[in-house]
Amino acid sequence: MRRLVWVAGALAGLVVLLLVYGAIELRSLDSPEFHKTLLEQARGTLGTNLRVERMTLSIFSGVSLRGVVIDNPPPFKGPFVSAQSFVLRYRLWPLLAGRLDVQQLAIEEPSINLEMDARGRFNYELLKPLAAPGAASRTSSSSALTLLLSKLSVDRGQLSLRDQSGPPLMRAEGFGLASGFEVGAAGLSGSGTVRLSTLDLGDALFVRDVEAPLKAGAGRATLGPVRGRVADGRLAGSLALRLGGGFQYGADVQVDGARVETLLKEAKAAPSLAGSLKATAHFDGTAGLPTLSGKGNASVGDCRAGSLPLLKLLSSVLQVPELADPRFDQCLLEFSLARSRLETAVLSMKGPSVDLGGHGSVMLETGALDHAMTLALRQALVDKISAREVRAAFTPRGDGFAKVDFKVSGTLASPKVDLLSRIGEKALTEAAKGKLKKLIN
Repeated sequence: MRRLVWVAGALAGLVVLLLVYGAIELRSLDSPEFHKTLLEQARGTLGTNLRVERMTLSIFSGVSLRGVVIDNPPPFKGPFVSAQSFVLRYRLWPLLAGRLDVQQLAIEEPSINLEMDARGRFNYELLKPLAAPGAASRTSSSSALTLLLSKLSVDRGQLSLRDQSGPPLMRAEGFGLASGFEVGAAGLSGSGTVRLSTLDLGDALFVRDVEAPLKAGAGRATLGPVRGRVADGRLAGSLALRLGGGFQYGADVQVDGARVETLLKEAKAAPSLAGSLKATAHFDGTAGLPTLSGKGNASVGDCRAGSLPLLKLLSSVLQVPELADPRFDQCLLEFSLARSRLETAVLSMKGPSVDLGGHGSVMLETGALDHAMTLALRQALVDKISAREVRAAFTPRGDGFAKVDFKVSGTLASPKVDLLSRIGEKALTEAAKGKLKKLIN
């Protein structure tokens, strides 16, 4: 990430240095010949194609560009960065003292596409200044040139992050930034404010109206406290990025009052659950889902689970229609996540007549289930079960409920339970008891 910041500063510095070079070599800054020379020099420095629709230059004050496109370095394809306009204003004379003083860097409607290949390399790492031997040490060691960005502003931007699988892992729309930074021997330091109209995480979770203060220094950048909206509820939290030694992030998230049915609808998932969500979680990662780890807890008040595949299956197996759409007072979940495996230490759904709980795991990439569960029904509901062998499988637990243990396998979309085999074992046991009792009598 620090390299990415270095690239942004280096691009601004490159423009200034090329202007000085061009002023020496050519008499007219506004000539097509100079524009062509400048762009060719920039392409050679970056190691990729650069296109500009219109350019206005002043050696003593700055540059204004419109229709800017920087292509991805090979083997990546498509645009890396594009922008509707790019305005750079600077003071030239501080260069004599080794200080690049940028008074304004304003970018309108930028689109930044971060991509990672199967080897874990980001596209920006293959830009020529970073791909060259010794580039890593140059970007992290002390530098004779200090870059001061007094006013850095980004308006109506878009940012996407994807890996070799294709679909974006993250997409930020309506990105805005107002800040000031300094990049020197000590690294990056500064502060500002970040705004997002929409943050799309894997086309499954959408956070809107995000705003947070930004701080950078000592090799880290932090966003927080973060405020936003998610599924008609409130989102709060913080985000920390490591700027050196490889990309890494950590996030704390708190959600209050989000509607579960809205979350599922936006994620294009089956409407299997409804209610008001309250959740707290912490996550760490370096890129996509396989690198993500974390833990947290969630509760859903006034929980309805009328379309939950597992409850439908239980209702069918036990021939208890009330199980298909029970009312729960609260649904609870405590989880941990590592290597695409979600471990549920606590899974509990409690209501007046149905109590379903257990623990296990879900493989998020495949939806594969492995859970040990317990279903408890109020005794009056157990008495409605017509099959005697099924009723016999339930054991009273002393509080007006009777319970049966079972295992869940299959997938989230198509779960499987071993209740029938357990009921069969129970029936055989009861039959053996009956025969023994006849022999004794």
